[in-house]
Amino acid sequence: MNKKFLIIVEGIKDEVKIFSNLLIKLGFKVERGKDIDFKRNNFNEVLETFKKNNLEVLVLHSVQNRIHDIVIKFDNSKEDIERFFGFATNYFQGIFLIFDIDHNDKQDVEDMFKMFQDEYSGLLLVSSPCIEVLCDLDNKIIGKKKFYDLSKEYKGCLNSFFDKNYHCNVWEYISNNFFELLLKALEKNYNDFKEKNIMEHPHLVIEKINEKNIRKNYKSGDKTITECYFEYFTTVVYVFIAFIFGLTSEIDNYSKVKVFLKARLN
Repeated sequence: MNKKFLIIVEGIKDEVKIFSNLLIKLGFKVERGKDIDFKRNNFNEVLETFKKNNLEVLVLHSVQNRIHDIVIKFDNSKEDIERFFGFATNYFQGIFLIFDIDHNDKQDVEDMFKMFQDEYSGLLLVSSPCIEVLCDLDNKIIGKKKFYDLSKEYKGCLNSFFDKNYHCNVWEYISNNFFELLLKALEKNYNDFKEKNIMEHPHLVIEKINEKNIRKNYKSGDKTITECYFEYFTTVVYVFIAFIFGLTSEIDNYSKVKVFLKARLN
């Protein structure tokens, strides 16, 4: 029987499309685009089509697009998570949750990683500040020393840059240069941590994000405004690609993953 993998992303459109198309090109049979609602507990019904068609990778969009909302739902309870996923942890050989850091509180990020820290029952893969950072890992496009409203300023600046210089939006650029960008992220994180087992990168990245990123809260009338200064720019989305291709069976796997990504450059 073919191995089965579950990928849950927070992006409603771009992430589902990019990852699904990529996996299809790499030869996997993929079911994509359906919503998973952590509050409504609809996972089992979402799973039915996938099971009937004997597919290999299920790529779902999470209705809850903030880490905070999922932390509240499960209240740090492993039993709640197991009830939600049902028998999925036995059915899938790998489960990955791909989320942006955005303005999520440090404690929420740590709590969610405690819930999802194992690739067999669910591993949280984060990008700081968001997955679009694949295009700006060295932080040269935007520049430092700035607070961001991610939904507008950061992503808007990236789209403006790629429209002006490459005549495409940021997601088109990511799609067209995916393996090159993943390789750059892999090398950056290895240089930061000198850790040859890339399955350790997700928690090392979270520690560094919470160490270096700064949250700023202030009052504006009756509202509390939260801004975040993103000092640490990175992503670990390469982890799920490496895992589903069986590149992480050995502890010292960095070089093998690097060779795999280099072989797929355009």
